[in-house]
Amino acid sequence: NGCISAPLDTSMDAIPTLPPPSINTPAISYCQNETATVLSATTTVAGAILQWYQNGSGPSATAPTPATTTQGIFKFYASQKVGFCESNVCRM
Repeated sequence: NGCISAPLDTSMDAIPTLPPPSINTPAISYCQNETATVLSATTTVAGAILQWYQNGSGPSATAPTPATTTQGIFKFYASQKVGFCESNVCRM
């Protein structure tokens, strides 16, 4: 019908990508039923929180302790998050 509404004024902020966290626990191996320690990483951005992923599940705010009761290869990942922005994951 030829009618055009008034334009909306909007803005957008482009936020830089966050770097992944610093991994404190390098690749580790445990014997079956050996006592494992909690995995560790450090945020590299002020105000960031760590996000943990294990074998395709997550995120979790709690660092995992690898289970050693079952033999196998288990994958752990960490990312850091500020607000709604999250870094790529870094493999432990």
